[in-house]
Amino acid sequence: PILEGSAQDPARSWQMAAIALCKLAVSVSGACNFESCADFCTTICPFRPNISSSGTEAMAVYRMTPWNVTDLTDHNTGDAAGDMGFLLDTYLHDSKCSPPFITDKCFLEDRTLMGRFPVLFDSSYGPFLKCNPTHLADPESPTGFSPFLNMSEWLCAWGFPPPKNPWTPRKSWQTDCIPYDTNHTCPRLNISVGKDPAEHEFYRKKDVLSTHFGGYWYTAPRRGRCGAGQTPGDGSGCTWLVTAPPTFINASCLVGRLFDVIESHNPTCFRNCSAGANRTDPCFRGCVTATVVASGNSSGMPLAPMVAAWEEAFDPATGCPLVPVSTPTDYPPRPLSPPLRKGHP
Repeated sequence: PILEGSAQDPARSWQMAAIALCKLAVSVSGACNFESCADFCTTICPFRPNISSSGTEAMAVYRMTPWNVTDLTDHNTGDAAGDMGFLLDTYLHDSKCSPPFITDKCFLEDRTLMGRFPVLFDSSYGPFLKCNPTHLADPESPTGFSPFLNMSEWLCAWGFPPPKNPWTPRKSWQTDCIPYDTNHTCPRLNISVGKDPAEHEFYRKKDVLSTHFGGYWYTAPRRGRCGAGQTPGDGSGCTWLVTAPPTFINASCLVGRLFDVIESHNPTCFRNCSAGANRTDPCFRGCVTATVVASGNSSGMPLAPMVAAWEEAFDPATGCPLVPVSTPTDYPPRPLSPPLRKGHP
């Protein structure tokens, strides 16, 4: 059988051929332009030359993930700094979720894991695509879809409203994006590894918890996945490869260690909270934010001790207990609840 995204997949073969032809245009186009859709779609220029490079990049990326989603295909990840703000911000929000936890904004609250993936990326990065599970069908719903999610089927898209959508022109020289967005004629979009500053705050001017530590987010598209015997940069056209088995820990253990570091950095504030205050307590939340985010004469929480605590959490000897998971290719799909019917809450 021909696997989708494999070298034999006709759709991918066409895309690979198109990219090969586009390489000829590089010498004509000259220097790559920042956030130029034309340069990205018709040459081998990265989408953002200032955060890309030629060749490949080996690193560890991390993913806060539901317990039964343990691979990278069509999923988002971040480096330690990039995922740190997302993890802290997620754990400080009030939860209004309940079983079965497979609705929008709730699928990360059921036995949530944090995975560490050693990867090799083609570092000529493309736009970051947002990946989320699709909705189950419901013929009786006005929209045709249930609020419940299909956790075994994910879709990546650039679904950000202006001005965060890079394909919506923000400046006069970005009007070249319109035909590629309208006609879907950019083969590289679903092959290149996407890269964006955490929370897409490329033009960030205000220091907030979710972006204070900087870092980057990544997209690993299905059509860019390396097959057997392939590696980024070998001429096969694949763009990403997991180079060693991933490891998983409970996200609650990791965030607890980060809270400990934050509390030690500003003990006076936390002592003013009631005994046993945790992430559900407004005083505790306020101290976390006040300690991390720059304000007044404070430069905010430094990155180094947070990254040290993050990496130590994955140490087999001194870190959080490793959580065994099935391999990404054979993990059992989670039982899906039936679509909602009329009269159900």
